[in-house]
Amino acid sequence: MMFLMLAIASFAIIPACADNFEIPTRKLPTAAQEFLNTHFSGSSVVKAVHDREINDNDYTVLLSDGSKVEFNSKGKWESVENKKSGVPASVIPAKIKEYVATNYPSLLIVKIEKSMYGYEVELSNDLDLKFDANGNFQRIDD
Repeated sequence: MMFLMLAIASFAIIPACADNFEIPTRKLPTAAQEFLNTHFSGSSVVKAVHDREINDNDYTVLLSDGSKVEFNSKGKWESVENKKSGVPASVIPAKIKEYVATNYPSLLIVKIEKSMYGYEVELSNDLDLKFDANGNFQRIDD
């Protein structure tokens, strides 16, 4: 019985710790604001959301051009996605741009994700490519 009460109490507490709420653009970390101004100067922010969870604190921004950008708690970008017109070329590291232009010249990069280990790129034909942290091609991901 005690275990059941503890389980019920933990289910009540966990949702209270996760909090997602819309914020004005000026409340984004400075690095995120600078990134948006640099790479999306022709687009306006439609919605900025602060995603606060127990072990994570990040931001999601939706832009008028259809882009979605995710930032970590410090405002560093983690992913950029635009299924309609592709990710802005200025966001994509030069080696990755060059590889895709050479090997897939008719396709757009519609999503790029950055991690400490490298980059994952999704092309407009749903092909996923993996690159190391220096932008060197590693493999096609299933």
